[in-house]
Amino acid sequence: MATSVGIQIDAHAIKAVVLTGSESSAKVKQFVVEKLDGSQGPDGDIVSVLQSFFTKHKIPSSNVSVSVRALDCVLRDCSVPFTKEAQIQQMIKFQAESYLHSVSIDDLIIQYSKYAELENESRLLLAGIKKGFVERRLGLLQEVGVDPVSVDLDVAALANAYLSAGVTREHKLVVVVDIEANNLRIAIIENGKLRTARSIRKRFGERAQKAQDDTGGSARLPVVILDEGDDEDSFTLEDSNITSMERESYLSGVFREVDKTVALCNSDEVVDFMCLTGASCSLPGIEDMFEDFFEVEVRKVDLAKIYPTPKTQAADLSLLGAVPLGLALKGLGVDNLGMDFRQEEFIFQGRFEKLKKGMACSLCLLFVMCFLYAFGLKQELRVKKQRLAGVKLMQEHVYTVLFPVTDDPLGEQVHKEPLVRNNWFLATTKEYDRLAGLFGNTLTKKAVNESGIDILREFARFKDKCKHDIQITNARIGQDVSRLHCITSTRNTYIFLLRELEASTMFKSKYERLTAKDGRFEFDIVLKLNVKKETN
Repeated sequence: MATSVGIQIDAHAIKAVVLTGSESSAKVKQFVVEKLDGSQGPDGDIVSVLQSFFTKHKIPSSNVSVSVRALDCVLRDCSVPFTKEAQIQQMIKFQAESYLHSVSIDDLIIQYSKYAELENESRLLLAGIKKGFVERRLGLLQEVGVDPVSVDLDVAALANAYLSAGVTREHKLVVVVDIEANNLRIAIIENGKLRTARSIRKRFGERAQKAQDDTGGSARLPVVILDEGDDEDSFTLEDSNITSMERESYLSGVFREVDKTVALCNSDEVVDFMCLTGASCSLPGIEDMFEDFFEVEVRKVDLAKIYPTPKTQAADLSLLGAVPLGLALKGLGVDNLGMDFRQEEFIFQGRFEKLKKGMACSLCLLFVMCFLYAFGLKQELRVKKQRLAGVKLMQEHVYTVLFPVTDDPLGEQVHKEPLVRNNWFLATTKEYDRLAGLFGNTLTKKAVNESGIDILREFARFKDKCKHDIQITNARIGQDVSRLHCITSTRNTYIFLLRELEASTMFKSKYERLTAKDGRFEFDIVLKLNVKKETN
């Protein structure tokens, strides 16, 4: 079962969602929120806090997706004269240069989400972030032993969560409003595509009025980029130290920003549904306030019902966990927008980067061993082929000597077969069977007599037991009876040989004409077979 982790690090809190399962059946295993001191900033000195966060809550450190704030990005609506994804990816950085004038394009990482396609052009939501922001975020996590697989925009992750929840199945134009602390996130989703995204920092009272005067009351840019040190303390609309007048003033500002964002969207569709999320949306009756002002259906979508969540954490998931949930879904492969700022020099190298060198060395050694083994087999095969060729050559010589070519038509016929098939052993076997068939001595017949060579071999064995030499001057070898004329220097040798022959089980023996001449004894020995071996 796959596990994915989504981490959102803001100025005031660290949030983590751990998902298990697959794209179609994801479950929330764990949802954790830990508040931070707002003076630290999102990338402040919080390494020890992060280490404690991962250790205390046992958050997995693999397959982690993190977010960067839209406040740190520049978002633009643009069009490019391409429709194919490969062309857009190749030329997007050059096209973005005409929309981003305040900073060098080489210092930015550019990502986009295509939401419409015309005849010869594509409409994109363009996002650019300084490489320094990505470098600091990755360095912060690497200090605690986490190497994120992707870095996404928080507004994009917010939209990904609600797109995966199916909010656009019955509604064409959906506005997602995330009100948390002093940060307002707005995402407009049209026909399942992120059309417009904004992130605005809101203030109360005199500071809000001063900030509005400083900007001339204009909020034309989709994102206001401020220094991280300007973040204020976290709050919600339910805080007791906020007066009702300040609350109404704040909500009026939120309504104006939503109206302004919808106007900037310039869509042909009409807003027909609005999702509310964020800590401040826990205010009772806030849905009715939005409905009264916008006159559309407003609801806080219960994400815990769509993605089964432990009961103790279900109430907070919809209000606080939409962004980390969208990041965790991205880790499981559910990515409706396709934004990832781990590009160029920050591109993710893989989950097993540390094992690459060891695996490469092991594979090289394995290749060398396989090569040497294969080379040894090849050499052994070559030697065996040479031996086989030598055996075939010897078979050819044996056949040629035993069965030379004659004028006999049968001999010519037999001799032709090995020339065609190059099988001299088969030819020798067939010639043997042919001759055995003619003379009645085939291997298939039973009770085959011993040959004269076997008789001589047995006689030689007895002869070797004698202390004195015995010479054979004349021998007539037959198939059943063999006659040997022998000469020995002593009579005892003659007697000893006869005793040995009488004990033999192969043949019967007798002697004839024992004579003494010039101090030598001459005699004849007749050997007759009395045992016949059977062969199959």
